Amino acid sequence: MKRFLPTALLLFGGIAALAQPRWGVDEDAVRQRGIDLLVCLDVSRSMLARDLAPDRLGRARLELHELINTLGADRIGLILFAGEAQRAAPLTSDHASFLSLLDLASPLSVRQGGTDLASALSQARVLLEAAPGTQKNVLLITDGEDRGGRALAEAEQCRADGITLFTLGIGTEQGSKITLTDGDDSEFYLKDKDGNEVISRLDRSSLIQMAEASSGRSIQLNAEPGILRDWYLQSLLPRARDAATGDPDMERANRYQIPLALALFGAILAMAGFSRRRS
Repeated sequence: MKRFLPTALLLFGGIAALAQPRWGVDEDAVRQRGIDLLVCLDVSRSMLARDLAPDRLGRARLELHELINTLGADRIGLILFAGEAQRAAPLTSDHASFLSLLDLASPLSVRQGGTDLASALSQARVLLEAAPGTQKNVLLITDGEDRGGRALAEAEQCRADGITLFTLGIGTEQGSKITLTDGDDSEFYLKDKDGNEVISRLDRSSLIQMAEASSGRSIQLNAEPGILRDWYLQSLLPRARDAATGDPDMERANRYQIPLALALFGAILAMAGFSRRRS
């Protein structure tokens, strides 16, 4: 029996490799199909606080630049919001245009001040409902100070609509004053109606609650940039791959390497046996 094992492995492995068996999902195919990601970016004045360098909005831009460098054929869109939400870029695979629009984002991009997270999520739902993709994702980037009070209900509606919400909190829980500039580029701190300097703090707990309400998760910043890049590779891309597993139209991964390895192992065994017989 042992004499025939190398031949059996060689024949079986070679025939199976030629048949090119396929199972599982080809990750390259997942990347080529792409993922739809709609970014809702807070541009309220609280995002000018400098508890992160250069400020909260600048750090958010930096993280998004790192993310864009990782994307394949994925489509990404941009909604800017403060007291209201405005679409800045539709879902597009033109990542250079997305970055150009992102770099122009500022508190002046939205007319109404404040922070209304619900308005951003509501507009994101409308845009994603018209998108043909099955993987619908929203990334909410904010310091979490929801002045409207309806964000959790919108997050729950995202889940009902098949949209997964991820949140990225920008800022620190210790908080910071909000630095503004006047027409002469002189800096001053934002004050409330009573003349007190405003301290803006990250509301991390509400962001976690919103993400969990939509079966997503809240992403925590690290000291070094790249948290969104890691989130894409370790969370978003695997989720898309898992969803594609049940899609009959998704290209399956070619696993010919496995039977080919068996054939090569059989050939090595056969050659070793031949060498011993000659000696």
